[in-house]
Amino acid sequence: MAGAYCRYCNHRCFVLRTLPDGTQLHMATCPEGMAHDRAVTGHDHTTARNPRRGAERTPTEKELP
Repeated sequence: MAGAYCRYCNHRCFVLRTLPDGTQLHMATCPEGMAHDRAVTGHDHTTARNPRRGAERTPTEKELP
């Protein structure tokens, strides 16, 4: 993903995440990008699974939309 800059913060604010359906994608970590990801996928980088962590985690009530 070299060279990809976020349209909201103009930085490389992306992290790799896995959605519950198994789709892997890069998700933004800036507030505006997170709002976009939630609107499009229903998740942001804090509620999608980090594939590098291993075991899937359950979001806390505070993290749920």
